[in-house]
Amino acid sequence: MPKTQPYDRPDYTGTLYRTMAPFWEQVADVRDGTAPMRAAGPKYLPKHPLESATAYRNRLKQSTFFNAFDHTLSGIVGMTFRRPPTLGTDVPDAIRGRAEERDPTTDAIIRAAVKGHAENIDHQGTSLDVFLREVFDTAAHKGHALIYVDMPERLRAGSNPDGSANLRDEVEAGIRPYWLKYSPEDIINWRYENSGGVEKLAQLTLRETKLEPVGLYGEQQIVRYRVLRPGAWDLYRLTTDARGEQQVISEGSGTTGLTEIPVTAIYGRKLAELHSAPPLLALSDLNIAHWQLLSDYRHILHVANVPVMVRIGAPPGAPGATGIGPSKIFDVGAGGDLKYVEHRGSAIGAARTELLDIEERMAITGMQLLARSNQVTATATEKILDSAEQSSTLQVMVRSMISGTERALSFHANYLGEKTGGSLNVSANFQGLALDPSKLQTYSQMVAARQMSLVTFWSMMKQHGELPEEFDFELEKRRLEDEAKLLAAAAEDAATASAKTGAKSRPAKPALRPAGPVDANGGSVAVVRPDRGSRLAQTEQRKAGVLRAPKA
Repeated sequence: MPKTQPYDRPDYTGTLYRTMAPFWEQVADVRDGTAPMRAAGPKYLPKHPLESATAYRNRLKQSTFFNAFDHTLSGIVGMTFRRPPTLGTDVPDAIRGRAEERDPTTDAIIRAAVKGHAENIDHQGTSLDVFLREVFDTAAHKGHALIYVDMPERLRAGSNPDGSANLRDEVEAGIRPYWLKYSPEDIINWRYENSGGVEKLAQLTLRETKLEPVGLYGEQQIVRYRVLRPGAWDLYRLTTDARGEQQVISEGSGTTGLTEIPVTAIYGRKLAELHSAPPLLALSDLNIAHWQLLSDYRHILHVANVPVMVRIGAPPGAPGATGIGPSKIFDVGAGGDLKYVEHRGSAIGAARTELLDIEERMAITGMQLLARSNQVTATATEKILDSAEQSSTLQVMVRSMISGTERALSFHANYLGEKTGGSLNVSANFQGLALDPSKLQTYSQMVAARQMSLVTFWSMMKQHGELPEEFDFELEKRRLEDEAKLLAAAAEDAATASAKTGAKSRPAKPALRPAGPVDANGGSVAVVRPDRGSRLAQTEQRKAGVLRAPKA
């Protein structure tokens, strides 16, 4: 029997797959942090030319990874899903779900409640919003992810008069479409064909890895390959024969009833169909550079903090190095010396400056909005351009998720016999993302100075996610007007009550006292202001006690 060629086996990895694989490995190691970075050894932390194996192992064990990559990626996903995506009203009730409707008069049930498939979209208990978050995370991390809409084999027997199964039979048996997520590492080969001038997916192979029980307590990893074609599928299993060679055997096949392969891709950075690049690949490169420099920096600190003893003028034949302790005697000879030599540490400051520079570049490269304001120094034009570029990148990623999800909804609806799958709504805004306190204060002052309307201010706050989606401008205006009227009436009542109380309790005016000097009996004495130029008049006034003599 002739040996099967590699390209005739379903586990064959395509050319583009092999091109993208190193980038997936790098961003995966970087995101997972210190443990895989240490395990990779010289791949990410090169060994110095004169460094011994023992010294390298010690330096590697002491090195820690500052994971700016994971922090940035988590921030991107978190900002996108600040509010969970929602299904449009055009999505079929079987998928979206429906609340119970009752007659307002009789309270009779008009329409029964329907639990939609979106509450358990993968048949494993995962809701649609959580499922999409995981898909988006993978696409933002590695470049793209795949959603496969699968359908279990339909029932062959049911409650119909002819013995066949109907939709109700399948619903009761749990037979319904469900979604599966695949990372790009598990999309191992594909083929497109031109049909009527349009490139359509003609074949796709997905790798599925699963732990299955063995014996009473054991388990083993099983690898399968699912080959999809329009309207059909085949399943293969990877095994090892008696000679120790890996073989692929068939485990079954089936049909889907669809005219195309029910998969859709979500992209982080699309280069071509099923060909992408990790959006934060440049950040991972900087993070690796930071890992290397931080390792060197810690090593420099260790060397600088440990002084070295030097002996000058040792007698001939003395050992080059010896132990140090209170029971040791060193013979240095005439003119010799014994002293500690310390590292000047001139390189420490430069290394720290370079570390801070890389951290700043990581903040700018990753995402400007996640960096602290005092870490980023850029011109206003640079900030505007950077913001526009980041916004467009993130918005393209979100639009890819929306269009991909709506395509998956279409496949889902097709399985159910529905005409359309409907739409997805995502409330993601990356223009500014949040109002910082200084901007909020400035806009508030503009409203107070009547340089901006209150409605415009509210619109800006709502756009930046500072107000809930259900916030009603007109209703809030009416509430403020009503509160203003109540406050004015209360102030008027308080002023009236205060005026009445003040009139009743006003104290009597005290008797007027003489403003001038008084005599012994308390009577007023007229003060005559003489001509100060007449000394005789002043003398006479003093004698009479009317004009006091000036103090010495």
